[in-house]
Amino acid sequence: MGDPPPRNQRPAARPFGYDATSHADNCGVASIESGKPVPEKLLLAARNTPHLVRILLSTDRVTMEFQPNRLTIIIDQNGTVLSTRCG
Repeated sequence: MGDPPPRNQRPAARPFGYDATSHADNCGVASIESGKPVPEKLLLAARNTPHLVRILLSTDRVTMEFQPNRLTIIIDQNGTVLSTRCG
């Protein structure tokens, strides 16, 4: 594992306008509502910054590496958000 970030360094702002410094979680999970379609901003963020946002079908296999600043969104076949988590 790598070294932790310096103590005086603030976390980077999320690519879809979510500021991780203003909330308890580091990935923006609290800003996503289950039961609704994935917001367009997040679809673009998943395409442009997959190390920060990933969108997966509930049947997809995933890797086991944990990245606390990455937002993972689990969707159904219709694109509806089923769950979200950091990692």
